[in-house]
Amino acid sequence: MIMMKTFLKYLLLLAAVSVLATAQPPKKDAKDSVVYSTLVQDKKADTSASTQVKGDPEKTSYRLDLKIYEVENGKRTNERDYSMVATFPGSWSSLKIGTRVPVTLKEAQTQYLDVGVDLRCRLYEQYGKLFVNVTAEISSFALPEQSADPRSSTAPVVRNSNSNVESQVILGKPLIVASVDDVNSKKRTQIELTASKME
Repeated sequence: MIMMKTFLKYLLLLAAVSVLATAQPPKKDAKDSVVYSTLVQDKKADTSASTQVKGDPEKTSYRLDLKIYEVENGKRTNERDYSMVATFPGSWSSLKIGTRVPVTLKEAQTQYLDVGVDLRCRLYEQYGKLFVNVTAEISSFALPEQSADPRSSTAPVVRNSNSNVESQVILGKPLIVASVDDVNSKKRTQIELTASKME
């Protein structure tokens, strides 16, 4: 009887040990745990990086109307109108119109001069306000009486003026961005810009 009780206790003890042994999870290798942790961290980093990627900023288009005219005795003369579309944010918008004039040099060499209007505009924002950068190159033929010595050469004399200005833009309001006096007369050349937002 005593032996039977001892045998039963021994069986119960073995059963308890086997249950405890199966309940404990197997130990992982240290290397495996490090690799798993690294993979989880990399996946999180990729997710955060994808959320930070943004598309191109939304662009807004503006119409720029430019008037170039001469002022003499308080009156406008020789007015020319130009228009171009500029985007913000964006790069330079340009407009060029004129004539290529052949000029014969020594030894029968020919060189071409571009005579006309070359306009470039760029919009940018600063302190929440819209600004415009305008560069203008205006060239024209001088009248014979405006040449320093018309007998010295038969080549045409070209008058040229360059402007590079920056100014704040007020939509719908005409703005004189440049005003240049003619050195050979009492005329003054002015450049007027009006910007309007395109819907």
